[in-house]
Amino acid sequence: MRVQPLRTLYEGLSLRQRLTIGAAAVLVITSLLFFLRWNRERNFKPLYTSLSAEDAGPVIAKLRESGVGDMVVGKHMGRLMSTLGGRLGAYRDTLATADDRALSEAIARNVTLVEGIGPERLTGRVRALAGALDAVPADRLLAGDIPA
Repeated sequence: MRVQPLRTLYEGLSLRQRLTIGAAAVLVITSLLFFLRWNRERNFKPLYTSLSAEDAGPVIAKLRESGVGDMVVGKHMGRLMSTLGGRLGAYRDTLATADDRALSEAIARNVTLVEGIGPERLTGRVRALAGALDAVPADRLLAGDIPA
């Protein structure tokens, strides 16, 4: 993957735009760790049950607004789920080992854009948050008791 065009684009952004991208990256990693934790729950319960057509309406409207027609919604959703599954798999596999190098590589593929700041700074924090999430019972997670 060629990273230089991304770095050039990133370096041209304002501080506010960079902070927004950084916050989004933190949100994505935290969500991935939560999904991984939830996936290991033995007494799995659906997070949403009674999802209706009215609930799906805003999602479909946003897709249409983005230029996605009805005929390709399934295809786009499939691509999104495949991407999410790939990222979940990468983090699941690397967190299952003590290999921080592999975890750093997974983080680098998803987060790092700044020259000179490597994913190593995040690796320990990501591993610590994953461990903290594992230690919290599922009912407390669903109640919003997320470790800091």
